[in-house]
Amino acid sequence: MSNHAYIPAAFILLAGGFILLVAIASRRLRDRRERFIRGFTFPDIVREKIAARHPECNGRDVEHALEALREFFLECLRAPARRQVRMTSKAADDAWHEFILCTREYAGFCRKAFGRYLHHKPDSRAAASGGGDGSALAACAAFVSSGHTGCSGGHGCSASGCSGSCCGGGRSSS
Repeated sequence: MSNHAYIPAAFILLAGGFILLVAIASRRLRDRRERFIRGFTFPDIVREKIAARHPECNGRDVEHALEALREFFLECLRAPARRQVRMTSKAADDAWHEFILCTREYAGFCRKAFGRYLHHKPDSRAAASGGGDGSALAACAAFVSSGHTGCSGGHGCSASGCSGSCCGGGRSSS
């Protein structure tokens, strides 16, 4: 048997090893980015702007909206390459609008969280369903303030009177 017979086998082993290393590095990068998103502290100015835009909401409601935004960012991270992820709630979208206006902080966040700038693309289907007047954030405030703690599955919120637009799909971060 000649030495030439071993070349294809060696090439296959090297290629397989390379693919394995790339997969491990990719997983580590995604894990590091997820930890960054989970531990990120949104700038105080974002909280202030949300509160000013929605005076009916208290600090806890604003934090809930930011947690809904954090969950949206985590969904974006988990999504296949550059697939558009639908906004999880009007409250998260309002928080995102305020965060984007902090251009340096938002660009830095995107670089560390996604390795690229995450552009905001309005979802025409969500806009058509209403809630543009902030009523979804007000609904979020009412549910959070009343101790609303969860949904029965999917969105499927079990709280009486839930319109389906509550912050974070009806989940509470508390």
